[in-house]
Amino acid sequence: MTPIIAIANQKGGVGKTTTTNNLGKYLANKGFKVLLIDLDPQGNLSYTFTGKAIADEALILDIYDGKKIPPLNVINNLDLYCANSELTTISERGDNGYFQLKEGIEGIISEYDIVLIDCLPTLSTGLVSALVAATHVLIPAAPNDLSSQGLHDLIGRIQQIQRRMNANLDLLGLILTAVEDNTKSSKETELLIRNTYKNYVFSAKTRKSIDMLQSHNKENNSKDITRIVPKKPISQDFKEFAEEFINRLNLTTHKNIKSVG
Repeated sequence: MTPIIAIANQKGGVGKTTTTNNLGKYLANKGFKVLLIDLDPQGNLSYTFTGKAIADEALILDIYDGKKIPPLNVINNLDLYCANSELTTISERGDNGYFQLKEGIEGIISEYDIVLIDCLPTLSTGLVSALVAATHVLIPAAPNDLSSQGLHDLIGRIQQIQRRMNANLDLLGLILTAVEDNTKSSKETELLIRNTYKNYVFSAKTRKSIDMLQSHNKENNSKDITRIVPKKPISQDFKEFAEEFINRLNLTTHKNIKSVG
């Protein structure tokens, strides 16, 4: 069964899109066949790969509408369904909108080793539809007070989805992002999150680094952060997280696609 990972947090600015972008490229470069789904109407993930301010092809909204359209191949081993502002209309679909993503991708996910969904930063129809379609949830969380306060609400929503709509949904874990080891508040909040959520928190963490912005540049389309700045600490941080991610899922490639050296 192809794992479908909803990368979610209703708090903005915690690194959902950056995590999806870099993780997708890291896995693709290791030889995994990856499908990315941009589920944020802002379309930042789509812009990263297409360079278009408003995506106009391979739209995930068409999948909600039941159309059989192929995703966009953006680099070797990596395909993408794009988003634009029209995606906000799924909130008008009522309960039907909750299941349209799951139904729409059922026929294609077997072509992939893994699917990553970049979720929008609100507790909305779009997020619920991602959780209904997903097998796992990955929560990027910055160790600050505002981010940690929202975790309780998000995990409560995940548990609600598990009870009512998707009994097979699992919490893969929390990855701490933009960590500032030199500040007291960051250290204290990280300790609080680790003590509260224990083994759900990845051992790896990614420190705050301006270098992460480079992974969204068009010229780095095929490179994750470990290939952009291989000698920087953030590179080792992300590699440790990505390898822990692979191990937690016991992820294997069955497509016989060669990795990028």
